[in-house]
Parts: sequence; structure tokens; C-alpha cells
Amino acid sequence: MAGIVKHAFAGGNTALGRTNSFASAFQGARILYLLEGGPGTGKSTIIQRIADGVRDQGAQAWWFHNPLNHETLDGLWIPSAAIGVVDKTACQDAFAGFTETEIITVSLDRAVNRGLLMPYLEELQQIHEQIEERYTSATDSFLHTLRIHDDWEKYYIDHIQFDAADQVTEELKSLITEASLERPVTRHLYLGAATSVGAVDYVMNLTEQLQRRIFVKGRPGSGKSTMLKKIVAAGEERRQDVEVYHCGFDPNSLDMVIFPSLGLAIFDSTAPHEHFPSRDGDEILDMYVRTIDEGTDERYADEIANVKAQYAASMRASLAILAEVKQQRDRLRTIYGEVTDYSIVGDIGSRLCSNVLSRLK
Repeated sequence: MAGIVKHAFAGGNTALGRTNSFASAFQGARILYLLEGGPGTGKSTIIQRIADGVRDQGAQAWWFHNPLNHETLDGLWIPSAAIGVVDKTACQDAFAGFTETEIITVSLDRAVNRGLLMPYLEELQQIHEQIEERYTSATDSFLHTLRIHDDWEKYYIDHIQFDAADQVTEELKSLITEASLERPVTRHLYLGAATSVGAVDYVMNLTEQLQRRIFVKGRPGSGKSTMLKKIVAAGEERRQDVEVYHCGFDPNSLDMVIFPSLGLAIFDSTAPHEHFPSRDGDEILDMYVRTIDEGTDERYADEIANVKAQYAASMRASLAILAEVKQQRDRLRTIYGEVTDYSIVGDIGSRLCSNVLSRLK
């Protein structure tokens, strides 16, 4: 039987810049393999190969996708073996504090013909500079979009019934029982990302094994993220393992909380990750109905429509910049592809895959 695969992101392209939660995602690792090499040298392909092998052996694993191109992997986490395989470029220095973890760097540099690469060095430098400039522009654009979102939220924040919001929070906190875990773990991840092709989320995958799913509906500013933060705190106080999923646009905001031992997920189910109940155990919690003054939508219909249009236009502009970054990254991959001996990459990948899979037995 194939193992369960959970899909998520361990970083994002956000209004606060490129974020990184690899240290939280891989906490408790016994062994970490860090793949070192240029773009297009086969790192993601190796991770995917190992991920497929782990799944075929029936082990559960987390597949962490690249937030620019979600079709490729930045990392693999195998909880049962406490083993991770990660693209070193993606995680940067996230594991500097992992003093009790065996960290093994697997370099792909010997597969790259440096002599053939020499004529491209000036172009490579220019592309890297252009990528950094475009990432900065994307961050600025996302931040501008976030400020528009703040304006959108204000129409509802000014009309929220705080007593009602507190009541909803207490109802949800009552679902979280005391646990007796000696070392409960809170893991911070992302359920979605702003990618070069638009918003991508894995909400349905992450929650499909759970018995109860609460789809939180509402408007911007109706208290969804604040409520989730309080629920996280309650789960930690009651010594539960908690999966905390941050917003891929505003990492200070939360989109979902999962309590694995309770089979419970509570998540923001509004655009750009809007989903609807589809099975027993699913329910809707409408924060607009429960917490916002009746008639707010109607009272500010024109103003809200205007700010919503501004937000959509600004988000499209931000995503367009990420598409430009993707084009530049693809050029890097093409250059390295021309000077990389993939038979050597294949040999490295085969040995690493065998090594990892042998540790699952």
C-alpha cells in the first residue's frame, strides 16, 4: 500500500519578502541530507525520486514544494525515520542550530563542467542580479497589495462584535482536549503560496485524513486569523501537537490549524483557498454571520467593491513579477543544463535514494 503524502510549503513569496520555515518543518530530524548545486543540476529531481520511493515503500512523508514553481520539490520529510532531504539553496542557513542532527551535504558540483560554464559567468551574474531585483519588486508589490487588503478589512473591523467573536473562539477551544504528550510539537508551515502561476493551496490534501473539518467563512477583518492564533495557544497549553499554517501572502496571519491527534482542522476557507464541505464531518463556520454587524456588506457595497477591485489588480501585478522571476530562473536552469552531466547526477541520486530507503526498513 502506498504511503500517505502530505503536500505543503516551507517558505513563501510574501509581503514581508521570501520567508523560510524549514527549521520548524524539519524539527526533530535525526539526519538531514542537504543537496548542493546550481539551478537545473537535478536537485529537485533527486528529491522527487526519493519521495516516490518512500511513498512506494508505504511510509508517510511530507513533500515541500517550491513556492515559485510548485511542480518541483524543495524538501522531503519522513517522520517515521526522522529523515529529511532538502535543497540547500531553498533552506539557506535554517539548520544552523540543529546541533543534535547529523547533517550530510551531498554536492552535485562534480557533475558540472566548469570549463563549459566559464563563457556564461557574466550572464549568470546578470541573471542573479535581475532575479534579486525582481524579487524586491515583488515584495514591494505584495506589500502594497497588503495595504489595500488592510483598507478592505477596516470596513469589517469597525463593525465586529468582539463579544460574539470571543464566544466563537471559546466554542472552538472547547474542542481541544488535554493531552499527555511529554514533548508536544508545534510545526509552522504554509498551506499555500503565491507562485508564478497564481495562488496554489493544499488544504484538501492536508485535511483529507481528518475526521472533522471546520470551514471558516467570512470577510477580511472578521477575526478569522485572530481566532486561529488563540486556538493555537490553547492547543499548546493543553500539550497537543499542533500544525500551524501561515498565510502565504501575509505570514503574520494564520490560515489553518490542525490537531492531528484530535483529527481536527480549522481553516480559513475564503479566496484564494476557498473550499466547501463535501463529506460527513465537514461544517461551515461563518464569521460574518456570527461576528459582524448585520447590513455591513450592504452599507458599504460601493466602497468595498472598489477596494476589492484594487486588491485584485494589485495582486495580479505582483504575481506577474513572480512570473518574470520564473523566466529568469528557467534561463539559469537552461544554462546549467547545458553543462551538467546528468549521468553523474543520476549516480549520485541512486546512491542517496538507496541510502535513505534502506533506513526505512
